[in-house]
Amino acid sequence: MATNLQFIKSESILTATTSFNIEDCFNQGYDVYYLAFQSFNATSGTTIKLRFLDSSNNAITSSEYDWAYLNLTSASTFVDTKAINQNIINFGTTSGNQISNMNVSAYVYNADNSSSYTYLMSQGANGNTLEGRKQISVLTQDSLIKGIQITAGANMEIGTLSIYGIKQ
Repeated sequence: MATNLQFIKSESILTATTSFNIEDCFNQGYDVYYLAFQSFNATSGTTIKLRFLDSSNNAITSSEYDWAYLNLTSASTFVDTKAINQNIINFGTTSGNQISNMNVSAYVYNADNSSSYTYLMSQGANGNTLEGRKQISVLTQDSLIKGIQITAGANMEIGTLSIYGIKQ
C-alpha cells in the first residue's frame, strides 16, 4: 500500500546525553518533513530545546529563532508564551518520570529551500503532568537546513526521533 510518508531516518538515545544531532535528515527533496518524537525523558523534569543544522551540519546558534506556544495544563489556566530573536527553540518539557514521557508530532516546512525561512509547527503532550502544547516556530534566515539538534538541561535518558518526508 502506497503512503505519502517516506521514511528518512530514525535515531534513539542509547546512553544518557544532554545533546545530540541528527544530520543529513533534511535536503532530501521534500517541501514538508514530519518528525515523530517518541518517549523523550530526562533524569529530571527539564525543557527540551531544538536548533536546526545548516548546510555543513553545524548548529545555527544565531539569535534568529522566534517561537510561540500555548501550554494546555490540567492543573491551572492555559499559558501563552512567545519569544523573538532567540538562539534556540524551547520545544517541550519532560517530567523526569520514566512512566510518562514527552511525545510530539512536528512538521518542518521549507528546510530544503535556501531562499526561504524554515518553519516548525508542533503539538505534543507530557502525560505525567497532563500537559499539552501547541507551538509554531520560525528560523528567520534564508538557509538550507540539513539536520536538527536536540538539547536538554538534564541528561536525556530515553527517546526516539523519526523523520519522514511528505510526498505532495
